[in-house]
Amino acid sequence: PPLIYLLRHEIKAVQEQAVGALRNLSVIPENKNRIAKEGGVPPLILLLKSNVDKIQELAACTIHNLSAGSVLNQHNIVRDGGLVPLISLLASRNETTVEQSIGALRNITLVDENKLKLVAEGGLLPVLTLLRFDRESIQEHATGTVWNLSTHPENELKIVQEGALPPLIKLLRSRNVLIARQACGALRNVSVNDEARVDIVDEGGLSAVIHLLKSTDAGTLEHASVLLRNLSVPTDNKDKIAKEGGLTACVDLLSSKHELVLPHVAGVLRNLTVIDAYQIKIVQDGALAPLIALMSNPDDDIAEQAVTTIRNLSANPSLDVKLVMDGVVPPLVNLLRSPNPAVQEQAIVAVRNLSINPKNKVRIVKEGGLPPLVDLLTSEVDKIKEHVLVVVRNLAANADNEAKIIDARALPPICECLKSPFKAIQQQAAGCIRNLSVNDENEVKIVQEGALPPLIKLLQSPVERIQEHAAVALRNLSMHPRCKLQMVQDGAMEPLVGLMRSPLEVIQEHTVVCIRNLSMALDNVVTIMENDALPPLIGMLRHHDPKIQEHATVAIRNLSVHDECEAKVVTEGALPPLIYLLRHEIKAVQEQAVGALRNLSVIPENKNRIAKEGGVPPLILLLKSNVDKIQELAACTIHNLSAGSVLNQHNIVRDGGLVPLISLLASRNETTVEQSIGALRNITLVDENKLKLVAEGGLLPVLTLLRFDRESIQEHATGTVWNLSTHPENELKIVQEGALPPLIKLLRSRNVLIARQACGALRNVSVNDEARVDIVDEGGLSAVIHLLKSTDAGTLEHASVLLRNLSVPTDNKDKIAKEGGLTACVDLLSSKHELVLPHVAGVLRNLTVIDAYQIKIVQDGALAPLIALMSNPDDDIAEQAVTTIRNLSANPSLDVKLVMDGVVPPLVNLLRSPNPAVQEQAIVAVRNLSINPKNKVRIVKEGGLPPLVDLLTSEVDKIKEHVLVVVRNLAANADNEAKIIDARALPPICECLKSPFKAIQQQAAGCIRNLSVNDENEVKIVQEGALPPLIKLLQSPVERIQEHAAVALRNLSMHPRCKLQMVQDGAMEPLVGLMRSPLEVIQEHTVVCIRNLSMALDNVVTIMENDALPPLIGMLRHHDPKIQEHATVAIRNLSVHDECEAKVVTEGALPPL
Repeated sequence: PPLIYLLRHEIKAVQEQAVGALRNLSVIPENKNRIAKEGGVPPLILLLKSNVDKIQELAACTIHNLSAGSVLNQHNIVRDGGLVPLISLLASRNETTVEQSIGALRNITLVDENKLKLVAEGGLLPVLTLLRFDRESIQEHATGTVWNLSTHPENELKIVQEGALPPLIKLLRSRNVLIARQACGALRNVSVNDEARVDIVDEGGLSAVIHLLKSTDAGTLEHASVLLRNLSVPTDNKDKIAKEGGLTACVDLLSSKHELVLPHVAGVLRNLTVIDAYQIKIVQDGALAPLIALMSNPDDDIAEQAVTTIRNLSANPSLDVKLVMDGVVPPLVNLLRSPNPAVQEQAIVAVRNLSINPKNKVRIVKEGGLPPLVDLLTSEVDKIKEHVLVVVRNLAANADNEAKIIDARALPPICECLKSPFKAIQQQAAGCIRNLSVNDENEVKIVQEGALPPLIKLLQSPVERIQEHAAVALRNLSMHPRCKLQMVQDGAMEPLVGLMRSPLEVIQEHTVVCIRNLSMALDNVVTIMENDALPPLIGMLRHHDPKIQEHATVAIRNLSVHDECEAKVVTEGALPPLIYLLRHEIKAVQEQAVGALRNLSVIPENKNRIAKEGGVPPLILLLKSNVDKIQELAACTIHNLSAGSVLNQHNIVRDGGLVPLISLLASRNETTVEQSIGALRNITLVDENKLKLVAEGGLLPVLTLLRFDRESIQEHATGTVWNLSTHPENELKIVQEGALPPLIKLLRSRNVLIARQACGALRNVSVNDEARVDIVDEGGLSAVIHLLKSTDAGTLEHASVLLRNLSVPTDNKDKIAKEGGLTACVDLLSSKHELVLPHVAGVLRNLTVIDAYQIKIVQDGALAPLIALMSNPDDDIAEQAVTTIRNLSANPSLDVKLVMDGVVPPLVNLLRSPNPAVQEQAIVAVRNLSINPKNKVRIVKEGGLPPLVDLLTSEVDKIKEHVLVVVRNLAANADNEAKIIDARALPPICECLKSPFKAIQQQAAGCIRNLSVNDENEVKIVQEGALPPLIKLLQSPVERIQEHAAVALRNLSMHPRCKLQMVQDGAMEPLVGLMRSPLEVIQEHTVVCIRNLSMALDNVVTIMENDALPPLIGMLRHHDPKIQEHATVAIRNLSVHDECEAKVVTEGALPPL
């Protein structure tokens, strides 16, 4: 403590002695930390700044001593600020002070953090300056300090940048082993920097480093070998090292007793042997044997460098066989089992290189290479897996090795590698499977190991080489029958289809061959098509490579065999080339092309496309071919195209197909005839074509085929005639050309379709009046009626419509009845085929216009089903049924029965039908039924009034008329009168009086006439405003209307309230006019009305003013006593009035009175 205290003494001499004493004490190890603990470091650092040179020297020496071997002091000296003053002392003139300061810094920089602090405090350059000092001890400390600083990565580049290389390189040749070792160590450290590696060589350091490889100092030797290893990395340095003898020096050291040197000199050779020339050189220099020996060294680093060098050598094709012959395989095989992945990787790469040469493939397997290779297929190091897969792939290229690889259980891990996320592994695994799959015996085994799914997945790899390997492997596997289905089931098609669009032709070829193979299995075809394989296959038909064209053609051929695929072949663009071939100069080519189109044209979706692609014109040309088979195929194709395609039906005719098709109807080839008439049948579905065929003279040839023995031709012929018959302009021509006899004969064909079509044709021509008679005269009636028993709905419909048409002519009605047609129709009224019902009911409707058949159909039990059919929701059925009932209701002997059998409720329902035609038939039936007094109450009782009243406001005047007749008839029954009024019928009846239609006026007036008979109704009628329109109707030009109006007014004039109202509403003028009517009945009703009106004294003057007296006086001389009586009463009533007495006399009433 007192010594440390004296370091701060004010007298310099005391300071000097005290620091001198501490210098001596600090040499002892035990004292180093004690001096620091007693606080000696801070005052010592202060003395470094003393202005006394000796004190500085002693202080620097003491700090040097304290820093030696004491990490605590190395930290404390820097912490307490010793770094800067020590750096400053490096520039001292006192060499001892410089030596002690650099020595202290050398020790201090053993601590990592101090290495950076020294540089940060600007100490690097002063330290480097000392490298050029002459004094060895200073050089030793300086190189040591630089070596320390260079061990920190952040200092490496700075040391180089501050110019350390030249002095360090110079010191490599120092006789002082420690200086040379430390300089070499510093250069070793900074040489990890790329720039420094080049700079060291450029500064001439190479020869010195190589010279040190001969050093007997193990440390120096190690630093030099590491430094040379680092310098051998840059490409530009490699030649320089070789020229300076570095390569030979390293080869010599491969047998060195200093094991620390071995990995580095092997590393130098490793780096140099990336150049082919040096690969040969080191082998010539005898490196092979020691390198092979070093691969068995227990030190992983040595083994790794040796095997890496061997790896480089193995890449040289001129050396690979020599390596194997010199025994490199066994140690390589052993290294494959190394626990060190780095060693394993280098070994496997070497084996990979060696396995390329065919001469080595068997030797590698023979010398035990397979087991460790198979084990490494499950390595956790992906790079190792990759290399192993390459080796296996190379070895598998030898036929003798394939089975051994499979026997060694390599297949499972290879298949597992296919699933690796790493593309390099995927590529090599796929390559292995590619090579192994060449052998037929391996195909099933590969599939059984689950290789298909990952291989298929690899087809979608972004790496084209992987795609290729996978495609070739699958191509090979697709040859096996069991693999074909499995491959498609596992989803191969989508990626295969994608690869057909690869920019690489080699991939295209392998892919299309694979698809070709897969398409040979019929079960695969649909899946292939679903995965859109066709477009690229079709595109390949135009490929410049004939092999690819060939494979694509075979694939399309295989696919087109399947029915479901034909349409898609067309949609994907196969048509243009096929259609082009139709015009080929070689007939056989034409035949094959048209045959293909025939198959494709069966599918509906293909028909219009073939036409749009221009297929119709060349096909029509082929109809005129002199080759019978081509005609047949062309006719068949056109037949197919015309089926269900309106566009094609138009186009075939537009492009001139009609005439050649008609011509082929006379062909000796029945198949050609059949296809031609089939095409014409389809074509004539178009209205305009129906006329064109007839205009082109096709009718008679078509009709001729009706007599053909071949059913299929009869079928098409009847279908064609049926089509033609649907055009009104053809109906009579068909009859005139003699179609009726063969058509009638074919009604009895056992072929349901022929019978149906013949019946349909006759149905259509039977709209013509003459044809109706001719069909019956030709004996067609019994066949038609026979068809009413058919179980075919279409035939049944045609037959019922045909019979309905035939039942129109009066002369045919009896014949139909006699042939059993009436009974047959009655039986069909209960048919389950609703399309038949309106027509058989229509037949009965037509027949029931004859009274005898009205009774007959009722006797045959038609009434119940007819009544039921009136409730059918189909308007047409209900209309025919109700019309037939209407006809029956006109028969007085049936009207009561109809009502008793329940006809009224459905009739009432039909009065509410939204269909006016149905309403009208229903109301006419009710009108007929309402005539019979027995039915009047029943109609009202069964709900007839509400719909009748509703129909009084119908927009259909004819319906109104019939309703008014019904109401008038019902009103004739006293029990119904009040009910009619209560049903609010009066307002619409009164409204009908104003109708512009005389028939409605007449029936409305008739209703009022009947209702007005009841005294209770008179006022209600007047209240509803009936008087004005009734009065107006007195002037109607229709005498029946006049009569009804006059009677109604006569009845109403009985009521006191009505008498005055009637006169006020202007009744007198028209009444006076009607007294001059030529009809006595009108005269009678009119004079009675005036008689009644004249009873009201208030009316007398108005009556007189309207000149009623002259006609009344005239009636006194009437021959009908009733009229005389009513006129006399009227005059008597008028004469009561004072103003009228004189006029009665003056007008000449006395003589007749």
